[in-house]
Amino acid sequence: MKTKLFLLVFFMVSCLGMAQQTVVDSLKTLLDKKEVPDTLRTIYLLNMAHAIATTNKPKATQYTQEALKIAKSNNWNVGIAKAYRQQGNVYYLKSDFTQALQQYHRALDAAHFEGKNLFDATVYSNIANIYADMEEFDRALENYSKLLQIAEETDSKPQQLIAIFNIATVQMDQGKDSLAVENLQKALSLSEEKPLQIYYPTVCNNLGLAYQHLEDYEKALLYYDKALKQAEIIEDKATMAIVLTNMGKIYGYQEQTRKAETTLLKSIDLNAETGALDREAESWLALSETYQNQGKGTEALAAYKKYIVLNDSIQDREQQVELVKKDLSYEHQKEQALSQAEIDRQRTLKKTVILGGSGLLLALVVILVLYKKKRDAVEAKTVSQFESKVDKTKLKALRSQLNPHFIFNSLNSIHDFVAKNEKTEAKAYLVKFATLMRQTLENSEKEAIPLKEDLELLTTYFEIEQKRLQHKFSFKITVDPSIDVENTLVPPLILQPFAENSIWHGISQKTGTGHILVQVQKKEEMILYSIDDDGVGQLKDATKNGKTNKSYGMKLTKNRIAIINKRNSVQGHVRLIDKKQGVRVEVGLPLQLAF
Repeated sequence: MKTKLFLLVFFMVSCLGMAQQTVVDSLKTLLDKKEVPDTLRTIYLLNMAHAIATTNKPKATQYTQEALKIAKSNNWNVGIAKAYRQQGNVYYLKSDFTQALQQYHRALDAAHFEGKNLFDATVYSNIANIYADMEEFDRALENYSKLLQIAEETDSKPQQLIAIFNIATVQMDQGKDSLAVENLQKALSLSEEKPLQIYYPTVCNNLGLAYQHLEDYEKALLYYDKALKQAEIIEDKATMAIVLTNMGKIYGYQEQTRKAETTLLKSIDLNAETGALDREAESWLALSETYQNQGKGTEALAAYKKYIVLNDSIQDREQQVELVKKDLSYEHQKEQALSQAEIDRQRTLKKTVILGGSGLLLALVVILVLYKKKRDAVEAKTVSQFESKVDKTKLKALRSQLNPHFIFNSLNSIHDFVAKNEKTEAKAYLVKFATLMRQTLENSEKEAIPLKEDLELLTTYFEIEQKRLQHKFSFKITVDPSIDVENTLVPPLILQPFAENSIWHGISQKTGTGHILVQVQKKEEMILYSIDDDGVGQLKDATKNGKTNKSYGMKLTKNRIAIINKRNSVQGHVRLIDKKQGVRVEVGLPLQLAF
């Protein structure tokens, strides 16, 4: 989630000073005219696509496709190149980076006209934006530098502003905030010129954020205020929302909690209106912290639940970004590997030609067969390496999905407790939950953690649920003495969904108290977990609720184990066994040691 902005370069300069709705209405009028030259109609279509790109992406795509069709029918290179660029812009806003890069490169290939240097500069800028969003900072700076070089050669102030601004923004991502401030001040000077004032609020926002990183809150608020006022004038709701989020955070740091609350609520409304999920989630998280500082426990929990729901959706999009990065890397590595194989083949052929004589034909046949085998082997190796990277990415995504699910259910537990108990008990409960949440989030990025840490996390979870259910159940965790709990590594939270199932769908449904026994044993090269409860069991719970219980967390855990099996060529397993009283879950995982 980002509270800074990159400048995405479009070609529509004539409409920069106009409010968006005015632009759309004017363009609709122009497009409704029956007799419009094809070149003008292409321009109108592309302007319209730009104007609605953030609010109606399917319609924007339709406009760019129509513009491209007209431009191609007239062999108009300018229109073709600009249509490809606009298609890239729409895909960029959809976060479909693979398609966006493809369209941008098509735009560069189609650009054969006078003034193509400036056109190329805008495309380089947008390609750089994609790499910046993917945190490929070296590639981003490489393309921004191409933009700046062209802008300086052509004395284009707009492109100079965009290049300097975006270079500064990457520097912020790299933690070079002091250097970023210097470049942002240059960009600010350029944005104060009348034709470039559209960029002024964006530059001010990032200047404010840089000063916020440097903990100079007075200067940060000064630039945020300037950004907000100008964004309101030009009706730039996306920038308004970002600025308000940043201001709300600073008010929270300064313990101006009432002001922080009001500001963050405004940012949430604007982010929801513009459909910016990541920024809306960030605002909810900041609001949750504000409510907590005000002592409003119930409101803090409700805000945090909103954050978790939105963050869960964002994880899916981030997974796609990771897979795009792997896809791009795979294609590049495959091309390099096959090119090297071709070079080797050519060298061998040259040597064979030198040999000459009657054995030439036979040698050529043998070489071609060997070459094909080598080429196939190279490609197979590259594919295997790529699939391994994808599996790793999918595992990370599954862990990320499980944690919001885990936390969301815990928040429901806390909400029930807060609603039913006294403030002192509720506060103690919240402290324990905060510990649980911190441990969970710290472990979410790790593929494996020591068994000792994972069992401590599980113990904390059991204790929280014990409090919620007023000690309706007891629990015990035993570990085989032959297992070194500090040296044995396990996937984080692998047992939690099954423990949750035992509590929520087993013991909480029965009359009287219950017990949960967790055992960890070692068998040859496997770690064997078991969770036994004496609850109502799967069949009784299904009869009571009218459906078979298959929790989301359990499904994710099974998927995690399936990927672990594929990566390690092992037969890890999950087995659910109905007992006469309760359910037994068995989980087998490959033994992994830290050293």
